[in-house]
Amino acid sequence: MLFDANEQVPFALPPQPYVPTHDWEKTLLIRDLSVIEDVGRTNVWSNASGTCEMIGNPNGEWSFQTLMEDIANPARTGVDLHDFVTHWILRWNTTHDVRGDVLPASVQGVNELWYDNVFSGWPKLAPGTGNYDDILDMTKAPFRLVAIVNRLDLRRGVAYGGSTGELRFVFEMIDPATCGSRPFNLILEYEVPLGSCEEARDWGTLWYELDSYALGDPDLSAKLSDITTRITTRDVAPGRPNGSALLSLRTNEQFMAWPHYPDRNWDMRAFTLDGDSGYLEPSALDRTPAGPWEVPDATTGEAPIDAFISSNLTAILDGTHWVEPTWNGHAPFQGGHAGYGQVACWISPCTSPGNHTEDRGRWWGTASSGTTRDQRAARHRFSLATCNGCHGREGIDDATVGVSVPLATPDQPFRHVEGHGPGTAATLSRFLTGTHGGCHPSTNLLVPPLGTNDCADGCCPVGDPVHGYESDQVHFADLLRRQADLDALVYSSCLMSLTSDHEPTTH
Repeated sequence: MLFDANEQVPFALPPQPYVPTHDWEKTLLIRDLSVIEDVGRTNVWSNASGTCEMIGNPNGEWSFQTLMEDIANPARTGVDLHDFVTHWILRWNTTHDVRGDVLPASVQGVNELWYDNVFSGWPKLAPGTGNYDDILDMTKAPFRLVAIVNRLDLRRGVAYGGSTGELRFVFEMIDPATCGSRPFNLILEYEVPLGSCEEARDWGTLWYELDSYALGDPDLSAKLSDITTRITTRDVAPGRPNGSALLSLRTNEQFMAWPHYPDRNWDMRAFTLDGDSGYLEPSALDRTPAGPWEVPDATTGEAPIDAFISSNLTAILDGTHWVEPTWNGHAPFQGGHAGYGQVACWISPCTSPGNHTEDRGRWWGTASSGTTRDQRAARHRFSLATCNGCHGREGIDDATVGVSVPLATPDQPFRHVEGHGPGTAATLSRFLTGTHGGCHPSTNLLVPPLGTNDCADGCCPVGDPVHGYESDQVHFADLLRRQADLDALVYSSCLMSLTSDHEPTTH
């Protein structure tokens, strides 16, 4: 059974035998260092000289500075790049009410990023008075590009004037003193504002043609640059805030939460452009309820989200459910952020791990919830559609809580794309690369136990976090699904697409 990796509804594995006609490393998720560390197109953190330094082109089309300046679009908005970026950072300095869900402040985390402690602080052009009034050096932003991602599979309603999916840039945080990677991913998510089937197919063909270039060929970077700048350049979306095609800036990090307890306090937030001010402001997460909904009742063991799942069973199974700001008179229902390894403080002040109870963002419910396979499948699909479910134990074998199937290779928590600092390509979760090597499930539902459960020959599904791998297991291979989707689009008839809708997803 396959699910989309990012805000997730289920998709079946491609029919067998499916042999991809293109390499996803060049057409869907580009992480090769010849592209990611192309010093003509971006500035690159490097420790090749023995010291950590920034090299390359800070004005390149893939640099943090250029991408953010095009989003800010000062000529149109009057918003200076420095003000734009620092305003975003300082959103962590105060609490924010996002549709009723209160996002906690993290003053210590802001201090860590802005100044220094364990982290070396953002490089500065001019010091301030210690009140966040320093001039930060945008040419040396502590972020390193780790992947350029084609999410054409997220297209919606192209036959009726929708969009052609997304283009994403994934950055990791880098310590400017050591070039060490920090647990902070920053993802720029752009909408591809092309509406017709023909435009979608042409857009897909541009990506598909990248397969004809070898990894390391400078022409691959040049062609990719031509594709991406069509979307990232300022004023490409004149009807949207700032004239930018940016949908959201998403963070997925363990850095801002304080104090830094091992394997705890991961948090995901989204920021969107405010149409009036032109700045980035916190926004709600798709398909992810507010945190209190996932905490089972201490007395009864009942999970409050069960009522929503039961009431929306058909829509959840169809992948068409949505999470609104309120539900059944309850608010907030939609989450303004998603935690994983997040902990609830039950003794004030929160000064040590012993003063916390753990909440890992599983949307598990209880082992007794769901007495039919449909209900169990609905719980699973609902959980996988949440940010913290997909990035948590529902979609990966988290190394911090133990694997779900004996002998499974554990994934690192909460990141499907993980950077490792300069000179090293990002690693990907098995959710993306596949759990089904050596086997292929014959069903698009939760697969039954596969017998030996020993992960032989790469056949290593993820066990259900509620009922255990003995009861239910799930296979993922999202890049394979995306390969099949791109193949189908490039070789499709747009006449056919007018009568067959592309199945929706949100991640």
